[in-house]
Amino acid sequence: MLKQLLAGLLLLPAAASAQTTFDKAIEREIRKHDAWVEGYVQQSNKDQAFVKIRTVPEYQQEAVEASGIIGATASYDPVEDTLFLPEPQSEEEEHETIDAVDHELWHTLFDDNGKKGIIFRRGYSGPDKKEIATYCDRKTRGPDFAELEKGLTLKIKSEEIASAAVGIASRYKLELEQVAETWRDINEELRANKDVLKQPQNQTDVVDKLKDAHKRLKSLRDVYLEFHGWLESLANEGTYDIESADECLSEYKKRLEVYQGVSQELGGLKQYLLNIYDTAEDKLLREDFYLLADELEQQTCEEERKILLDKIEGLRSTEKLVIAMRKQRKILEQLGALRISFSGELTGTMTNLVGATNAYKIRQIIHDPNEVMARILDSLYSLYYGPVTQDKFPLTEEDLHFLNRFGYKGRKLFRKGVEKYSIGKSMIESGALPEEVKAQLEYATAFKFKAVVYRWPESNFIIKGVIPPEAD
Repeated sequence: MLKQLLAGLLLLPAAASAQTTFDKAIEREIRKHDAWVEGYVQQSNKDQAFVKIRTVPEYQQEAVEASGIIGATASYDPVEDTLFLPEPQSEEEEHETIDAVDHELWHTLFDDNGKKGIIFRRGYSGPDKKEIATYCDRKTRGPDFAELEKGLTLKIKSEEIASAAVGIASRYKLELEQVAETWRDINEELRANKDVLKQPQNQTDVVDKLKDAHKRLKSLRDVYLEFHGWLESLANEGTYDIESADECLSEYKKRLEVYQGVSQELGGLKQYLLNIYDTAEDKLLREDFYLLADELEQQTCEEERKILLDKIEGLRSTEKLVIAMRKQRKILEQLGALRISFSGELTGTMTNLVGATNAYKIRQIIHDPNEVMARILDSLYSLYYGPVTQDKFPLTEEDLHFLNRFGYKGRKLFRKGVEKYSIGKSMIESGALPEEVKAQLEYATAFKFKAVVYRWPESNFIIKGVIPPEAD
């Protein structure tokens, strides 16, 4: 999150070629699943299948990354009934997106937004939503998951620290921007009205106030740059000691809070100067009025009196213009302060929202049955036999028995996955390596094991043309 928040045209023939390769890989990944995908997942823009597939252009992915929200290599939107696949920009990204398909296909089955997924349709047989939730709760207990939860708790704390740190950085960045703008205004006023400051009654007081303000602003800038440097080093480290980072953040927060509202203080100094200039301007206008009035009183020539009256009227117009300009200046100052205040509040709200969203996504990993089952199905069809991680869980005989109960229109939903995983477990117990099992079984359409021939025909799923991009 920290890296995202601190922070070309493609040749059409090349893009089309890469996209075709990607389409074929996605097609193969979906085909390895059981026959329920046929007619359920869209193969072209023309068919009326329930689940649509769309690619997400790079610029849209970059916008999500820039926001700091934890992204996904693929995602299913239950509102639009659409499986979104980021356009990969490298082989690694392509592998990650393809690997995420098994996970997201569970979400299409369990699409409970309006009870639209297969598990909520007539013809489904197997565990209901309540039993699935109970099973997932039982699955995610035990020492392995306790360790995972401990790690996830630290990750949530890390996100909270990152969110708070970025919020502080954003708030004081806005403060410094406003300070810089106000300081420029003060310098312009000083240059434009330097004669006023030369008057003895103004000189010492103004100079002292300017020196104090400059010293305070320089101190704020130094602390902010030190804080920002620490923040960047934290982002570059990737992993860091949570407790130590939390303590450092609290210390920086205290040091920066001393300068909270410094832009308003500087705004007050600016207003102080303007009041001096306004007073001097008013005094000059009054003196001009008095001089003209005295001259008018002594003048007897009608032509000269007319000239003097025109001058007095001109002064009155100038006075009205000055008053109007001061009112306009005051309104603009208020609007500027409101803009800065709103920007600060908006930045704070968005930063808090990002932190809360990321923390929620992390908690879902083992506390949301929908996410737990997505990881179970992913592990099943990707033939994962490793330790418990935040993305995949090893499956037990109890898990396979549970998965074998899911059916639709008289056919098991996960027959191929359950049979392959069960055979793989037996192969590993006999000495085979997990990676060898995965290589032999994941996309196999037939396999002989212990004198029994298993057949897993590919589902009839062929993407026609290319996967269309997400509409803007």
